[in-house]
Amino acid sequence: MGSWVLRTILSATTVGLLHVHIQAHQQNTAAPKPKLITVDEVQHLDQFDGQLIELTVTAQHLGSQRVFTIGKEKGQEVRVLIPNPSIDTSAAGNVVTIIGTVRRFDGKAFAQQYQWFKETDYKSLTPGSLVIVASSVRSPEGGELLPGNPVTKKASPTQP
Repeated sequence: MGSWVLRTILSATTVGLLHVHIQAHQQNTAAPKPKLITVDEVQHLDQFDGQLIELTVTAQHLGSQRVFTIGKEKGQEVRVLIPNPSIDTSAAGNVVTIIGTVRRFDGKAFAQQYQWFKETDYKSLTPGSLVIVASSVRSPEGGELLPGNPVTKKASPTQP
């Protein structure tokens, strides 16, 4: 009888530990939450290099389906890269909410990392300049201007 009780206790403990492990893993794999920044903080965007950010700004120039600029009124113009042409457009001067990753522009690296990137679509960008790679651009009404989830990195090659 004693070994049955011991096996039952060990089984219950194992199940409990497994449950804790699964919960911890699920919490670790949750999508990262963007850091909310202000328009004034765009002037110090280098502090956010490599980070996922969210900001609500006025779109300044939408001469391209793949790039627009923000921050000009505050002194530092920053380009926002749009992975796929938007399914809807926003007029210059509209307020949009952007979620994206701050990066230093490197056409060769972007071509290797992002399946959507074609260097010819982003000729006007200076290598090394800070850009925001948008994963979401929402209109003032809250509608998503980017189709699907275009900001996926290319899968790394599998090792044999």
